[in-house]
Amino acid sequence: MFRRLMSLTAAALLLLCAGVRAQESASGGIAGQVLDATHAALPGATVTVINAGTNAQRVVTTDAEGRFTVPNLPSATYILRVELSGFTAVELKDFIVRNGEIAKPTLTMALANVAENVIVQGLSPLLQVANASVSQTITQKQIEDLPVAGRNLLAFAALSAGVSPQAFTRGTQFGAAGSSRSQFVTVEGGRDSSTNYAIDGVYVRSLRFNNISLNPPLDAVQEVNVLRNSFTTEYGQGQAVVSIVTKSGSNSFSGSGYDYMRNTAYEAANFFGQKPGNRTQAGATFGGPAMKNRAFFFGAYEGLRTDQDKTLFASVPNPAFVRGDFSSLSTPIIDPLTGQPFQGNIVPSTRFSNFARILAPTVPAPNASGVNNYVTIQPFNDDADTATLRGDQTLNAKHQLFERFLYYKGAQVNPSVFSFTNFPQNGRNLAMGETWVVSQNIVNEIRFGYNYAYHLNSPISLNGRNWVGDIGLRNLAGATDPIDYGRPGFTMTGFTGNGEGGITQGATENIFSVSNATSWVRGSHNIRFGLQAQYRRYQQLTEVPPRGGFTFNGQFTGNNVADFLLGYCSTCTGAFGSSRSLYTSPTIARSSTTTGRCRPGSRCRWGCAGSISARGTSRTIRRDRSTPRRARLPSTSCRRTCRRSSSR
Repeated sequence: MFRRLMSLTAAALLLLCAGVRAQESASGGIAGQVLDATHAALPGATVTVINAGTNAQRVVTTDAEGRFTVPNLPSATYILRVELSGFTAVELKDFIVRNGEIAKPTLTMALANVAENVIVQGLSPLLQVANASVSQTITQKQIEDLPVAGRNLLAFAALSAGVSPQAFTRGTQFGAAGSSRSQFVTVEGGRDSSTNYAIDGVYVRSLRFNNISLNPPLDAVQEVNVLRNSFTTEYGQGQAVVSIVTKSGSNSFSGSGYDYMRNTAYEAANFFGQKPGNRTQAGATFGGPAMKNRAFFFGAYEGLRTDQDKTLFASVPNPAFVRGDFSSLSTPIIDPLTGQPFQGNIVPSTRFSNFARILAPTVPAPNASGVNNYVTIQPFNDDADTATLRGDQTLNAKHQLFERFLYYKGAQVNPSVFSFTNFPQNGRNLAMGETWVVSQNIVNEIRFGYNYAYHLNSPISLNGRNWVGDIGLRNLAGATDPIDYGRPGFTMTGFTGNGEGGITQGATENIFSVSNATSWVRGSHNIRFGLQAQYRRYQQLTEVPPRGGFTFNGQFTGNNVADFLLGYCSTCTGAFGSSRSLYTSPTIARSSTTTGRCRPGSRCRWGCAGSISARGTSRTIRRDRSTPRRARLPSTSCRRTCRRSSSR
């Protein structure tokens, strides 16, 4: 049997010839115990675990200690039914299994009377003792009930202790790359790059900007789990993990619809005559059975449309100065070629540099008084479309499949006082998996994932013109690559900088991943092991700055505008050549985790950590490299929980 499992794992990995460090499980499990009224163990009891939504079932039998384990269960609400001859059947309803958690219920059976059943409506929350991870789960009810500005998913992660959000309202919403680069959380003081993100166990973190690369609609999310500490090796690198699980269909049809709208017709203008603008965020969900008890579907869509005006301020020079007329100044304008003042303090237009002849007409005249003598109202636009489609199938008692596809397309144009910046973003995410119940004690899970992310931060060229080429600046990407077209950045000291001199940066990312994990219940131990593989194809663009940046401080003529007209810059910068690059990264990893119960007087293997309780007292035992591998633990009547994990 294990040969067959290993062959399946190897075959899956060879399909990609690469591996995953960050692909994680999107399932949980149950490890419970069945007792009688005297708290004695009941071996041989039949435990049926039923998915309340899809009616999919898993059946196991309790061991000599009355214990049972059902690994690799999707996050959902279940019904637990326990049956044993001579005892009253027990049914536990509304039992919730969370993503990445092992629930540990204890069920008590009484001696049977004639045709008697016991139905338990719920259990008190149980302490998580199966692993040492520190986590918090944001449930579906919390997601539905709590108001969140902009309906941003990561705002819910910020409800967890020690988690700090980052500027979720920048650009009004998740939007495109300009705002989405702020869509990350930091955990317990860690860096943004120390947090990983996954949806249904598939990696969704941008390699370039260290943020979640796309956001599903809130109404399509079942739960959000934030793991902050001591999580198992299958979750990969990083200090923390935000794991998201999407909703699946059930045997009942269900749906929802919403529209959050803001309209300028109902808003008052501010001091500058500006209104907040129009914004609508609307969506719908629908799911149900394609074939009862066999196949299920769930779909969701959300659209965002935002247009509003922004009031912007700048300081601009006297138009006469821009024409070369400094006659109103008592300070002489010095000709750098002769060292003598220009006659009448007027710089002849024949002396203007080509740089100034082309760019001076783009410097506006003042339209207000005061230091910020130029006021303009520019439009801001932020549009986004997000959709998800999921299918789940129960082929038989041993095989279950799921497929889920996420789509995201965002377009944002953000204004500054003299220019606009384009922030497009596209995202795709695919997850496919099969859960194979090989036997009562062995469950195998194979998963394929694909994540595509496209981010760009690109200043928009005024009128689409190749300004750098027309000016005659050489060796700059802004003269040859259309994505870098635009005016050079130019600043006359004391006035607001002009031009599109900012950075052009972005990335196109393709991440393919495949994993195979096997859960093996052997006696009192739960062993999980597997191989994970990933192939990354990463194309990056970082031009700093491709159009050049020029500062004029007046050190040559005695006036900063005169220096600009003559082309004497105090600081001149530019990026030579192109930064376009391609990186590929095939990786492979394996991981194993063991949890279980050690019997009294047993020998503890090196690396095991746990707690011992005896006669009403408890203490913690931890073993490290200084502890003998075969050290004997106290032989008192006790129960100890062991956990061992490794990754290579």
